[in-house]
Amino acid sequence: MEELKLIQKFKKLRQDKSVYIGPGDDAAVIKSGKKYLLFCGDMFIEDVHFTIKKCKFEDIGYRAVARTLSDVAAMAGRPKYIGVSLALPRKYSKKALSILKGIREISEKFKLSIVGGDMSRARKIFLDVWCLGYAEKNRITTRSGAKDADGIFTSGKLGCSLNGKVRFRPKIKEAQFLTRNFKINSMIDISDGLVLDLYRILSESKKQAVLFKDHIPLNPGAKIENALYDGEDYELLFTSPLKNRGTLEKKGFFYIGFIKNSRKAKVSIRNTEGKTLPLKIEGYFCL
Repeated sequence: MEELKLIQKFKKLRQDKSVYIGPGDDAAVIKSGKKYLLFCGDMFIEDVHFTIKKCKFEDIGYRAVARTLSDVAAMAGRPKYIGVSLALPRKYSKKALSILKGIREISEKFKLSIVGGDMSRARKIFLDVWCLGYAEKNRITTRSGAKDADGIFTSGKLGCSLNGKVRFRPKIKEAQFLTRNFKINSMIDISDGLVLDLYRILSESKKQAVLFKDHIPLNPGAKIENALYDGEDYELLFTSPLKNRGTLEKKGFFYIGFIKNSRKAKVSIRNTEGKTLPLKIEGYFCL
């Protein structure tokens, strides 16, 4: 798990006293006076995160911003400002305005201010989006708060998401609803696959998880392997006391498993015959 090792290195770097939450979560939290600011960034790279054959240029701009807003949602925050750096091959120079059109569309939808960025040349299309937002201290959700006997929930169906639709809606409203009405102990957005992103919660919370195979909601055409490992779903994955299960399911959320105490992070799945099997910790990550 090269990513987790690298994050541990970053955690040892100097942090100012104003840093409330540093590396290792979906966004950093910075205390500024009485306010808590969220700061995060995300890269969107041709032939790593998308292929030009499957995406319109407007969609590239839209999705690059949406991915970053999804990180804000995972912390139960509200996005406010974004900056975008864009690098293009010379042959696509005239497509910059089309990419900007997609950026502007999602920015208007979420009432974001575009406050800066940079432009350059590159062999592939490359976008780097950063976002600054706000959060209420008592509603900030992290990866490290999962509790023993918590239920594991997701905000939507999983698997084959990128194949079906390039654009998606960051779950800002859902995260706000959850933290206003329920005790949410941990949360992350599913970008690199259910198993890998759940493992990130477990690693930070020092817990293990058991998933129920027949509870995992699948997108049309998806198989269980797609839901477990494909990534790019951008649904919320969160844990909450099991007593909330019935109400959460009535509100459209899906119960998919439970948390157990453990010295070592581990993800298992219980099949329809009741047998529990360990899952490989895999998913989409470029390191």
